[in-house]
Amino acid sequence: VTHAGLGSTSLCLRYSKVKPILFPRLSRFGEHVNDHQLYFAEYLKFRGVVSVFDEPNNIEKVIKNNQYNQLLVRRYEADLKRRRFKLINYLHSVTS
Repeated sequence: VTHAGLGSTSLCLRYSKVKPILFPRLSRFGEHVNDHQLYFAEYLKFRGVVSVFDEPNNIEKVIKNNQYNQLLVRRYEADLKRRRFKLINYLHSVTS
């Protein structure tokens, strides 16, 4: 869980084992001069790499959705491991 600044978000995406939940700082609360963090967070949400908490009433929905997406992430990681294993075996076969 982090605010939606580029640096913090990048660190979470790089090192986190779970899908990050972003809390963009919003101009309407005087937290920032504009809503660039919200725009950035929404873009990453559209790409499917983060969850976004943007309204006080949707925190439960964000957490539940994030938990569901963790299952998808685990499946993707398992598939990635299988593909990596197949690639390594193939490379060994053509280079031996």
